[in-house]
Amino acid sequence: MGHFFVSKLSDLTDKIIPFFENYPLEGSKRLDFEDFCKVVKLIQMKTHLTQEGVDQIMEIKAGMNKGRSRNGSKYPISRQHVLT
Repeated sequence: MGHFFVSKLSDLTDKIIPFFENYPLEGSKRLDFEDFCKVVKLIQMKTHLTQEGVDQIMEIKAGMNKGRSRNGSKYPISRQHVLT
């Protein structure tokens, strides 16, 4: 298993995202990846620097991973999760 450390946004846009576009994930992980790409695009557009942008990211994050449930409920997250 290899390791890759992300130190700048271009690592995500130029390496990580293209890799998973070429070798797609399956199931709910694919949906999480699509949400992750949405967040990266928001960050590229500097949307995360506004309260509205942070709110958008928090909404996306709430639906990712275990927040993506069969009944549509989501786990609460705090602003701290988005900014760290």
